[in-house]
Amino acid sequence: TIPTTLGQTADLVLGQVDFTSGSANMGASTAISSLSSPGGLTIFGGKLLVADTNNNRILIWNTFPTTSGQNADVVVGQIDFISNASANASNGMSFPATVSVSPTGELYIASSGNNQVIYFSTIPTTNGAAAQFVIGQLNFTSTGTGSAANQLNGPTAAAAGVFGVAVADANNNRVVIFNTPAADNSSAIHVLGQASFGPVGSACTATSLNSPNGLFIKGSNLYVADTLNNRILHWNNVNPAVDGQAADHVAGQSNFTTCTNAATQTTLNGPISLFSDAANFLFAADSTNNRVTINNFF
Repeated sequence: TIPTTLGQTADLVLGQVDFTSGSANMGASTAISSLSSPGGLTIFGGKLLVADTNNNRILIWNTFPTTSGQNADVVVGQIDFISNASANASNGMSFPATVSVSPTGELYIASSGNNQVIYFSTIPTTNGAAAQFVIGQLNFTSTGTGSAANQLNGPTAAAAGVFGVAVADANNNRVVIFNTPAADNSSAIHVLGQASFGPVGSACTATSLNSPNGLFIKGSNLYVADTLNNRILHWNNVNPAVDGQAADHVAGQSNFTTCTNAATQTTLNGPISLFSDAANFLFAADSTNNRVTINNFF
């Protein structure tokens, strides 16, 4: 259940056999129950999906785990549970940073090492399933970088919502919004964090971003983990007709022009991943503070 006290003890652990172990792949080779630097996770329809970043795969538990070290049921990005090589192919990936599922069950994976977001129309049920198309590249074998409307540079998160598909394009210091893509090489229609597509920079304002590494869409609300600005930005309603739209609220800082880091009840230090539940709590992986914060910020 959702923790209600500071430092509450967890109930189970995945990727390790107990709470005192912490080696990548349990100190051995890649396995059905092991993890190596997991970057993000999501829950949909009772399934748990985890981006197992350094193993270049997504692990899927078909029902929510009930025991520590529980085996996964399905692997995406590899043909089996012991392989972990990166690949630029429809059934491969490179350093997947996060995974998300749309309200209608479509799967988006930020394949950061390939500068791609890969798309599955449904959550795969068999190992090594092939994706349908790729965002940010001409095709699955293309991995170049850029800042045009159809390019990405180190994407770290993607999510679908009522206003389209949002991608945290970390190395371009921006979030790009697509109409629901249906083919390779789609172009974004809107950009946040920059005034327009093209040259990119970073700053600490209501309209700028500095290496966004996570986002979450809830209804018409967009939440972005603005990592190097040590804050979370919130847009009440993204307007796809306006590039560089200003955020409505900030968490982790007292205003939009302060971006220092700290470890207090109201501050953050390098937030990288976000999730909101049905009760409207916002969970933030406060990376450099080595903690998860649970808030009702907005």
